Amino acid sequence: VADDTLYVNLGAGVVLSPDGTKMVHVADREQLRTMSVRSLEQLEGTLLVSGPTAEAPYNPFFSPDGNWIGFVTPSELKKVPVTGGTPIRLSKVNRSRGASWGPDDLIVIAPERASGLFTVPGAGGELRPLTTVDTENNESAHRWPQVVPGGWVIFTTLLQGSDVADEAVIESVSLASGERKVLHRGGSYGRWVPSGHLVYVRENTIFARPFDIGKMETTGSPAPIVQGVTSS
Repeated sequence: VADDTLYVNLGAGVVLSPDGTKMVHVADREQLRTMSVRSLEQLEGTLLVSGPTAEAPYNPFFSPDGNWIGFVTPSELKKVPVTGGTPIRLSKVNRSRGASWGPDDLIVIAPERASGLFTVPGAGGELRPLTTVDTENNESAHRWPQVVPGGWVIFTTLLQGSDVADEAVIESVSLASGERKVLHRGGSYGRWVPSGHLVYVRENTIFARPFDIGKMETTGSPAPIVQGVTSS
């Protein structure tokens, strides 16, 4: 829609399905925020969810099979069929900062602005802690999780005294053991991509760094790939 403005204030405003055939996007339209899905072979999309500020959708993410789209509102974690329908409430949240759906039907979420990471079944249920914010180690929040192959989750750790994402730390945590590894210091919104890189944002620039997903460690120096991006 011509009058729509892509919403990019919290998390990604556009997300591709696991098979790369569909995209979901979140946009502001007059007094509403909307979430729509569209096949890449079509020009028109399907409206899935819309709501005013208090119920506005953001941070969409696909289920591994591509049949569901998870999202949050300021107060709830929900999912909706990719074909449309009534959204299903999964859990309460409080201004969530990211979620990702793993292949074992487990959603990893940062349920609050200054919380650690938690897990919740894809069918809904109780939030269970995955990470704890270590205030003695200068941490203030864990955000923007991505479940990756091998049973690990990549996430961003913000540090105390600074809400500046450029000064954050990108880490990983094992879903099985809770072991944590520091992957990169100085950047946020870390994402593994199948090309074999860890990508992240720093100073409004996307960087890519060679990454070994099997060893869960970087193997080379970062290089800028896209400049002038908007991040939160």
